[in-house]
Parts: sequence; structure tokens; C-alpha cells
Amino acid sequence: MLEKDAIFAKIAIIKNCLKTIKKATHGDSRRLDDVFCQDVFVLNLQRAAQA
Repeated sequence: MLEKDAIFAKIAIIKNCLKTIKKATHGDSRRLDDVFCQDVFVLNLQRAAQA
């Protein structure tokens, strides 16, 4: 059961990271020209990959 809970926790982390990326970029890749949006994107993409 513990393993199942860990998987669900990782899925939640990935979903949260993707939600944060979408919120920062508004789904528009042109927003990645902004350094702040780049930082948000890179950090959350890294977190999602680590999860």
C-alpha cells in the first residue's frame, strides 16, 4: 500500500508542476521569451522529471 501512495504522491507533484507551467505561460510558448517564465518553466519541468 505504501508503494501505491508514493506513486500517487509523485503523480500529484507532476500535475502541480504542469499546472504551474501552464499558469505562468498561459499556454503560449511566446511567453518563454520572458526570463521569469523561463525560470518557472525550467524549475517545474525539472521537478516533474525528478518525480
